[in-house]
Amino acid sequence: MASYKRVVLKETETDAKNGYATNDVQQQLNKFDTSYTSKKLNDLYNEFDSITFNNDVASSTIVKENAVEKVNAQTSLKTVVYLSTAIVVTLLLAFLAIYNIFVINGLNSNIKLLQNDVSVAQVEFDNISNSFNKLTEEELKQLIKDSLDGNYGDIASNGFVNVGMLETTNPNEYNVSSNWFDKLCTFISNIFGG
Repeated sequence: MASYKRVVLKETETDAKNGYATNDVQQQLNKFDTSYTSKKLNDLYNEFDSITFNNDVASSTIVKENAVEKVNAQTSLKTVVYLSTAIVVTLLLAFLAIYNIFVINGLNSNIKLLQNDVSVAQVEFDNISNSFNKLTEEELKQLIKDSLDGNYGDIASNGFVNVGMLETTNPNEYNVSSNWFDKLCTFISNIFGG
């Protein structure tokens, strides 16, 4: 089992080895008591700084207050015009892009409706074509005869059907009185090719 001995340091007037007086040691020891105050801590910190940093470090440190100067930002008229023009062009392009999206969606829906109409017409045409292909020669002759009896004309030997022209009559022209606004609208429509 290890034994511990109590070491007691005795102060002398002068320590011959280190060459300092005992009152200096006593002053240092008095600084390390447990009754710390803010003034005592500040003194200790200042003493530590003076011991740690020599004059070279302190003299090479540059302290400048308000290191960043406040600059009033002023833009030129040219910059303002460029920025405002860029913003207006960007807004117009954004508006046109959104507008085109709605127009294209409308056209897509119209295209889908037309495709549905075409598919319905194709199915009807296929049904009629299948019905026509299933006709025998007798039924085909009867269909042609019924067509001719319906005043469609005679079929010539070359297979063409002669159809008479309808008589047309010229429409009557009516004189309608108009006011100044109708004349103005007519004039404006003539300017624009209407």
